[in-house]
Amino acid sequence: MIDVTIYGKPSYTFEYYKSLLKETANSANLQINVTEILDTPSFLENDLKKIPAFRIEDEVLYNEGNNLSLFINELKHWLLSKESFGSMRKFIVPVDFSDASNQAVEYAMHLAKEKNAILNLVHIYRPVAADLSMYQSGIDEVEEIKRNRLDQYTKNLSSDLAFNDSSIICNSEFYTGYPAEKLIELSKEIEGAVIIMGSKGSGGSMKNYFGSVSTKVASDAYCPVIIVPPQVKINGTGRVAMLVRDFLDDCNSLKKMKDDIGFQPSQIRFVNHGFHAYPEEEIIDYAKRIFPSCQFRNDRIDGNDIIKDVNKYCEENEIDILAMYKSHQGILEKLFHVSVTKRMKMNTKIPLVILHDKA
Repeated sequence: MIDVTIYGKPSYTFEYYKSLLKETANSANLQINVTEILDTPSFLENDLKKIPAFRIEDEVLYNEGNNLSLFINELKHWLLSKESFGSMRKFIVPVDFSDASNQAVEYAMHLAKEKNAILNLVHIYRPVAADLSMYQSGIDEVEEIKRNRLDQYTKNLSSDLAFNDSSIICNSEFYTGYPAEKLIELSKEIEGAVIIMGSKGSGGSMKNYFGSVSTKVASDAYCPVIIVPPQVKINGTGRVAMLVRDFLDDCNSLKKMKDDIGFQPSQIRFVNHGFHAYPEEEIIDYAKRIFPSCQFRNDRIDGNDIIKDVNKYCEENEIDILAMYKSHQGILEKLFHVSVTKRMKMNTKIPLVILHDKA
């Protein structure tokens, strides 16, 4: 239970704030108790700078002269953060301020609006020896610079969101360490996590933040991972293609797409590459129970290169997002999926969601 005290005078604005707090708490399945303080002596007794004012325990929040939309987002973030954003999905977006991470942030913003999710920007600084020679104060100075850059990036994004869509809440976290390991750790610790990260694609060196890191995270995370390729056209998640191989794994994938990410597609196509035996009627029967208003079909594609074949299929059928299941059971399965997942991650032309049995 979160106890919130509102100080102010009866007015339309005062009533709006009360309603906003309750709606925000309900959106995250949080219990909230609102107490109204309306008399001037109490304002003076609590040494309030202005009204309306909001108190949770010993912390007081005012609108310090910001645009109303900005303050609404600040108020919602402040309330939700008291209980780690409750049951809302947490879209973890690693940022290094590159074009690849900016693309991932843009895609995550689009999904967050659809899925009632928090946008959690994460920057993970890995200290390197070169920083010691570049900055007089060494690692501490570099860390401060990067923290400030993340803060400013988040502030600018929050401002843009407030003016364009106040329903999206933006949070940020700064860490030091190895990016891949830290993201995998967060995927295990944070309930309702979905990692959304950029990819450099197949060109250039893959030994960069959004190359080798995204491959390792896609393989080993404990939550769904969405890889966003460069210059992707953002169309939502209405048309999904799912690579199928094992019936039970694919049933699990369907459930995770709905429960863990919140997908509500209009169409799902089950794509069988290689014409291996597969229970096509059974997968559609199961899928109808998960997504009763969705359309389904089974398609078989053949060819010598699964990556090229699937990319061609997705382009010809205007697929919005491609889904794969990444099994962690057995060495043989892991070797197979690491190979395919890595290659697909490096070459996909549309967003790729990788679902894990650990999630």
